[in-house]
Amino acid sequence: MTFIRAFSRGLQVPLNYTNEVKPVDPTGSRTAAAIALTAAFLLITAAAAQNVAHSYEMGLHHSQFRAGVLAIASVGASLLGPFCFLAAGRALGRWRVGTAAVAFALGCGCLAYAGVCSLGFVSGARDLGTANRTVVSDARSDAAERFAAAKLELAGLATTKGRAALERRRELTKIMADAAAEKRAAGPAPAADSQASAVAFVLSAVGWRTDAATVGPWLNLAMVLYLELAASLSLLVASALAPVRSPPAAVPDNQPPTLPGREKAAHGDAPRSRTAVADAVVATVRANGGKVSGGARKIARAIGARKSTVHDAIVALAAAGVIERVGSDLILRS
Repeated sequence: MTFIRAFSRGLQVPLNYTNEVKPVDPTGSRTAAAIALTAAFLLITAAAAQNVAHSYEMGLHHSQFRAGVLAIASVGASLLGPFCFLAAGRALGRWRVGTAAVAFALGCGCLAYAGVCSLGFVSGARDLGTANRTVVSDARSDAAERFAAAKLELAGLATTKGRAALERRRELTKIMADAAAEKRAAGPAPAADSQASAVAFVLSAVGWRTDAATVGPWLNLAMVLYLELAASLSLLVASALAPVRSPPAAVPDNQPPTLPGREKAAHGDAPRSRTAVADAVVATVRANGGKVSGGARKIARAIGARKSTVHDAIVALAAAGVIERVGSDLILRS
């Protein structure tokens, strides 16, 4: 008797190994997966770009070499993080808890490093905007003060006669014209941080009294958390949206299902090795009286296969109802 063994490159999905065909999971589509992958690419690229910009600028304060090293580290952390979380999800789907834990820990490290860089970039951008608004505001205030002082002095010289008074009135008129031109060149009066002000207004409306200066740093943190978490988990979401592989076709009750690759074996080609491992697992359990203790490690040594491949075969055979797992014992069902 032969048995079907399906191995997926993505997250493992238990398939039906009996002759009864269950409906295909309607969730997942190629279009949704493609859109998610595009969004993941954009998020990862944006996160990496801002992290590299901040790291390079920070390193330039010391040397060009240090700037390059920090930039390379930022690229590595930004790109490796999403793949670590994807690997952790896939390993957990195959019950490889150790591998999943290592991948998750490494992903968290990459996320922390990238988050610090991103926080520096966002905070620096907000600080630069605040500084520019301060410069414009100071320039307008200085021009307004000079204009007002010259206007006041000019009003005092309105009744004064003489050549000196005339020359001074000309100087004051020019000062007022220059001050007005500088004020126009500085542009309109800059508003405070509009984003922080809007959030502070909403919070105050719901009863939490605060101001824009207090909200600003928290907005920086919120932006960083969104971008870095979205970029890190984007590949995992795209993988989950991929279409599910269809189950095997139904066969008559009196005919056992055919192993993938057995058709080629009839023409002289070897069957797939993983399918052969599933057959070898069943044969080993049957040869030991229908029960084997020791789990995947013992069978892997007996048949000369990798433990991970044997473990996957056991999981699939158990899902198909071919064998039963009781602790570390494998029992062949009749």
